[in-house]
Amino acid sequence: MACCDCLRKILNFCFKYSLVFGVIAIAIIFAPSANYLLDIEPRPLTVLLPNSLRQFESKKVEWKSFENAASIVGPDSIAYDPKANRLVTGSDDGYLYSIDVDDDGNFKKLFQLVNDELMARFQYKRRPRPSGLRFDSKGRLFVCEPMFGVFKVENVFTDKPKIELVFDIEKTSKLGPTSVRQEKPSGGHIIYVSDVSSKFSFQYVTAAILSSDSNGRVLRYDTETGKLDILMSNLFFPNGLEMLPDNRGFLLTETGNRTVWKYTFDDREARVLMTALPAEPDNIRLSLDGKTFWMALLRPRTRNDPLLIDHLMSFPMLRKLLVRLFDMIGTLFELLHRLTTISKLQCLSRQFGTMEILNKGKDEFATGGMLIEFDSNGQIIRTVYQTEGIENNLAWATEVREMQSKNLNERLLYIGSFRPGYPIRKITLDKK
Repeated sequence: MACCDCLRKILNFCFKYSLVFGVIAIAIIFAPSANYLLDIEPRPLTVLLPNSLRQFESKKVEWKSFENAASIVGPDSIAYDPKANRLVTGSDDGYLYSIDVDDDGNFKKLFQLVNDELMARFQYKRRPRPSGLRFDSKGRLFVCEPMFGVFKVENVFTDKPKIELVFDIEKTSKLGPTSVRQEKPSGGHIIYVSDVSSKFSFQYVTAAILSSDSNGRVLRYDTETGKLDILMSNLFFPNGLEMLPDNRGFLLTETGNRTVWKYTFDDREARVLMTALPAEPDNIRLSLDGKTFWMALLRPRTRNDPLLIDHLMSFPMLRKLLVRLFDMIGTLFELLHRLTTISKLQCLSRQFGTMEILNKGKDEFATGGMLIEFDSNGQIIRTVYQTEGIENNLAWATEVREMQSKNLNERLLYIGSFRPGYPIRKITLDKK
């Protein structure tokens, strides 16, 4: 009898508090949000994972050597200037860095692109984070700042660089992390930009993913005429973008749908080149010979080994609850900051409001990564990947830059990462 009473009390307790938590959850989900961006209606989304990694295993090669190069924090994109024989990358601290190719452990802090005037325009709520980097034939560097625009820099390696904002973010909604430029005979440039979302700014990138936001686009901007065109739309997190070798189109990674698109200018059409990839694709870069491409992907996995995010995509109301809950916590910290002026509270407000705080926890992507070399028809040439292991050499690889190796029988790859905590890494492969 005592056992029955105890069980009844436990059931009553569980029912009472599950009801309370249920009411609170419903209130959070359906209550009006002070942040209009978070009035979201996520949809159930099932992005297929492959049944196995067999097709990638058949092309897999092992690296001959692996080492960490420049210990720069979050070197997402890597550009190379052959005239100066230097690499340039952007860091999580908002600065550009140059790297000596002959001594890639030797790096130099350069400068920030975003000045105080531009920061003030957005009430200092956005922070600089150099992302897509490209040099043109005349040594001018183009850099995408996802929260501000696209910059052109001349005299990069001097004490007096000339910095120009050639594509202001206010010309459109918000910019994505990668830009590709094409020179015009007149000296101007056509800039192609992946626009992650026309609703969410880049600091809300996690919310954009959890809301299965499909407002992403690819934009084309002429720096001379100021003309802005939308080439592709209705995309779920468009990301890496690279021109085809003949400049008659480009390849685009749609990270949210684990898909690679091929867009051709002649017919103005996009077709799926690769899909059902085993991980989220990030940046694409031409290989050294200019005939194939290297693409970096996050943690490779199969249907039998999904991540938490894969399960979450099937539960839109749970994702909405998470986004709204973090926003409410961020708002609470902001109110406490106004009352106490404690700077730590303002930091917590930003971290919760943008869901950046999730990056402080367990890193479930830190168990592997994948690099794929493929041609413009989507044919896989070779793969380099790691699914597990304590060293996590390829974790959070976001870009691959192939460089000329001193050994003609080897291929040299530099690996960038958007994630703080991962430096530039370098691997060598047999040339086959």
